[in-house]
Amino acid sequence: MTISKTLSIAATVMTVAAGISVSNFALAKAKPQKTDESATIEVLTAYPHGNFLENLEVQQDGRLLFTNYPTKSIEVMEQGGQTKTFSTLSAYPLSLISIDGGYLVAASGKSLLLGENVVGSQQFILLDKNGKQIGQFDAPQVMYLNGMVRLGNNVILAVDSLSGNIWQVNPKTQEISSWIQDESLSPLADQKMFIPGANGVKLRSDGLIVSNTSKGTLSLIRIGKDGKPQGKPELLAKVGMIDDFWVREDGSILFTTHGETVKSLSISGEITTIVADGAGGATAIAPYPLNQDSRFVMINDGNIYFGKKDLVEVLLVTIK
Repeated sequence: MTISKTLSIAATVMTVAAGISVSNFALAKAKPQKTDESATIEVLTAYPHGNFLENLEVQQDGRLLFTNYPTKSIEVMEQGGQTKTFSTLSAYPLSLISIDGGYLVAASGKSLLLGENVVGSQQFILLDKNGKQIGQFDAPQVMYLNGMVRLGNNVILAVDSLSGNIWQVNPKTQEISSWIQDESLSPLADQKMFIPGANGVKLRSDGLIVSNTSKGTLSLIRIGKDGKPQGKPELLAKVGMIDDFWVREDGSILFTTHGETVKSLSISGEITTIVADGAGGATAIAPYPLNQDSRFVMINDGNIYFGKKDLVEVLLVTIK
């Protein structure tokens, strides 16, 4: 898919999303899938349709921070469940991550949801620990930012959903360089509407795990002692519809599908449906609170990609 085609169809995301079919995704060809019906879902808070909660980070103190794309804001849920705006930004937030003294936000100066040309508007925003915007630096080499993960001290890896790159970012020096570029991280060339390539990114004991929404894959990139990638990305599995994910204590991968379901990929390659219905267009998931492996917080977009007008929710998923 050429970049011009990608951007020209971005404007139709809101109106033709209901036409997405599973043929747009690389379907799983691994072991037969099964369903685990033991999980429960609880609504923690909800926002009117039209909001778009995309990325989150659970804090060590128990707070939950999450991005709201169309409102250009970072929201916070306190330990007691109260929610409020933590930070109002100068651009549309795509993901956030804690850094020394505050937070780094990957953002876009233009809105994909409004059909604007996002290429050339990618940037990083610096916040202090209280959410005040204290800096910003452009990322002209990046096409469309998405998930981030910390690789080391002052080393953040940020995926690019269009170019097949994972970028290495130093928040202090504001330097940006390509950490790896590979076709497996790019979106499909023949898709009919905008669906991101590389999307979520997390560290596991054996390397870096990356989801590709367009191709429906999870891949592993092994990392050397020098912090550089060792070889090309290795395909872990074709899992079908996937957005962001979390690596559980046993190494299995719990992933959102940007639909009503949440699934898990075991170390042996078995795919299990953990939540069969009610995820509401889930975009991201993480343990809540941290340091346990049975309760997870999940955010969604109110099923906007499927033409629905559901409430936009923060959900608690308990896996028994």
